[in-house]
Amino acid sequence: MTELARLDCASSGYRDRPVLIDISISVRAGELLAVVGPNGAGKSTLLRTLARQLRPTAGTVQLVGENPWRHGPAWAAARAALIQPDAIPDWPLTVRDTVALGRTPHRGWLIPFNAADNGAVDKAMIRTGLNGLDDRLVSELSAGEAQRVTLARALAQEPRVLLLDEPTANLDIRYQIELFSLLRSVVRDGIAVVAAVHDLNQAVRWSDRVAVLKAGRLLALGHPVEVLTAEVVGEAYDTSVQVVPHPVFGSPFILPLEGAAK
Repeated sequence: MTELARLDCASSGYRDRPVLIDISISVRAGELLAVVGPNGAGKSTLLRTLARQLRPTAGTVQLVGENPWRHGPAWAAARAALIQPDAIPDWPLTVRDTVALGRTPHRGWLIPFNAADNGAVDKAMIRTGLNGLDDRLVSELSAGEAQRVTLARALAQEPRVLLLDEPTANLDIRYQIELFSLLRSVVRDGIAVVAAVHDLNQAVRWSDRVAVLKAGRLLALGHPVEVLTAEVVGEAYDTSVQVVPHPVFGSPFILPLEGAAK
């Protein structure tokens, strides 16, 4: 599979505080890579480094085969779209106007939309089930609808890499399943999806590979069945878990053991 993003021995952080330390990882077209680890492990920092929002303090980052820091932020945004928690702007915008913001890296703020721009917005709204909600204000949406708007805006950017930070936070089980089903369809189009998630069983069910972080370092990387073992999860989270077969899918199912914190 084609490699769309890569970190090589990369470190990054905030001011004098290192967060991500000596990470080497590739992101491939047509895969969903789940990034897991305890709070403070560096998941969000990894996404921001891939998106060219944080410059590495050591090592290198590549986006579609190029160093994104040799280009401007609009160049990177046209290739990698980052969805962060609470990404809906606190403005009185309609759904369509919010989704249309995804075209900014391609058009800037002042250049009028052309047919390709309108087509990208239409396609993103249809794909995320927002057609018919064009004139609704984003302030009137439910949490699930708002998350679909942020995803549609990112898809309107027509990125090669889609980066999501805790995409199912505050969503009920129905919207969680709908979101990951949609992400799997995006992957089938050849886009690379990288999602930082807290729910390990979501990572097992939906991802092609899993990266496990602990204290800013890469602890394990590979197929979820091979990586999310009781030993690796226990080491990453400093707690004991049991891994049993899922009663429906047969895949590994991770159960925390009561009172088993190390």
